[in-house]
Amino acid sequence: MKPASAWMISTALAVGIAAGASARTEKFESVLATPVGISLQPLGAGQGVGIQFSISGGALATHKTAYGDARGMTLYTYAKDGPGISNCYDDCAQTNPPATAPAGAKPFGEWSVIKRTDGTTQWTRKGQPLYTFAGDKTQGSVAGALSGGGRGFRGTRGGDAAQASESKPAVFSPDFKPAYYEPEADIPLPRGIGIENIPDANGRGLVDLDRKTVYAFNGNANKDKPACAAPCASPWKPLASPQISFPIGDFTVVVRDDGVNQWAYKGAPLYTYEEDREVGYAKGIGVDKRWRVALVSHYPLPPGVKFQLTPGRGLVWANAQGLTLYRREAVAYHTGGGHSLRRGVVIRPGVGRQVGLNGCDARCEETMRPVMAPADAQPLGYWETMLRANGGKQWAYRGFAMYTCVCDKKPGDMNANDHYDIFVSTDPNQKVDIGTPQVGTASLYWLITEPY
Repeated sequence: MKPASAWMISTALAVGIAAGASARTEKFESVLATPVGISLQPLGAGQGVGIQFSISGGALATHKTAYGDARGMTLYTYAKDGPGISNCYDDCAQTNPPATAPAGAKPFGEWSVIKRTDGTTQWTRKGQPLYTFAGDKTQGSVAGALSGGGRGFRGTRGGDAAQASESKPAVFSPDFKPAYYEPEADIPLPRGIGIENIPDANGRGLVDLDRKTVYAFNGNANKDKPACAAPCASPWKPLASPQISFPIGDFTVVVRDDGVNQWAYKGAPLYTYEEDREVGYAKGIGVDKRWRVALVSHYPLPPGVKFQLTPGRGLVWANAQGLTLYRREAVAYHTGGGHSLRRGVVIRPGVGRQVGLNGCDARCEETMRPVMAPADAQPLGYWETMLRANGGKQWAYRGFAMYTCVCDKKPGDMNANDHYDIFVSTDPNQKVDIGTPQVGTASLYWLITEPY
């Protein structure tokens, strides 16, 4: 009898491990990215400030996203803290104020609350107390500056210009590090599997080598046939693993009856959906309730906001009645040239905040109705509130105030999309201030608000 080769031993070992995994059918669940009162903020150039003078309307440079407080100020961790213990008091706390938790805040997933020596409460994440920095004046700032790459990136109403106006800027200590939102950092991944933002699923989830959305199956991989009459072909394709594969972290291998080795995550067999033809699509949602997007973290939504399917443009944000939510865009619209495409205009929080509520006056609001938030509403995830002149609060998504249109009568309507106002100056070199400054011929556009 010949001795077994190393390949045969490895294969036998992989099959043995996989056989144990195939029986697991745990229900797949993702975690909510933030509690109420904690925001998510793209850093540096991801804010898009200064777009009107220097950066094209194409995709923004890739920069990290950090957790922010209720004002959108970047949160930090302190290297000298212990687990669940803050060691930042006195002068330290003056420069780096603790991220105060609201009254009644309770533990939530990775999030918890500790009591400081002065009796106040402070947010912690994974046991690490969180802080802001007194030198940060705008959302997306890090260590007192709204920088981070990207040619010509300087904010005209915030960012570096605003920071420089401080006569005695606070000194940022290297012991403080931004609290990045990167759920993938703690998840060991097999080769060929990644984690990316999946807008159609409102969260970050698993993707394959081609960056296609990955789905988790709540059931036995050998009983994954769709409910359709023969000889229909299944749109669900098993996410194949290499012939020789070993478990890594929460990933295991299922050996299927058809001979395919398939990846599973937290016991759930993984698949792609053949109708997802672009990055970020998740058209398999709702096709079969046994399959769900393999999210590792999903973004919170305000009450009364939901997805709505529209003809030709896919999913948009809508109110409880399914009426499309709109944002008031500025220069980023006509510099990119992709506005007719799905998500063709990259959403830039800095531009939205510059326009603010000035993009729609009282006459405008007779047609475009503000999406109001409750008086006690707090920011959560990518949603924040803007304070109106009468003291009311209006919901904003990634920096843009939200509106509906009286011209929309049923779910899926988007009759206000691409409507615009043009402001003409007699001096082609003059800056025209329409909330965000533009040169010469300025314009404001109404665009559907898609998830990003």
